[in-house]
Amino acid sequence: MYRYHVYFTTYDGVTDSEVEAVLSQFVHSEMKENLMIGYDITKFENKASFPDLSDYHFTAHYRSKEDQEKAMENMAKRYTKE
Repeated sequence: MYRYHVYFTTYDGVTDSEVEAVLSQFVHSEMKENLMIGYDITKFENKASFPDLSDYHFTAHYRSKEDQEKAMENMAKRYTKE
């Protein structure tokens, strides 16, 4: 299995439920149409000695490196806004 890791922090005022809603929609689409087979999401609640660490860690799972590369190419064509 191959994984693609994304670390991110949201804009001020974005709630956890809004993050969950956007990720749910994204994951549903990617698993249905773009080779993603699973995912993990972690919210860092206690950053201890790493205050500059992003708030979230999202991991997309793919069957193979080739599937991951193809999915990234497809996303680059479909997602053009931040």
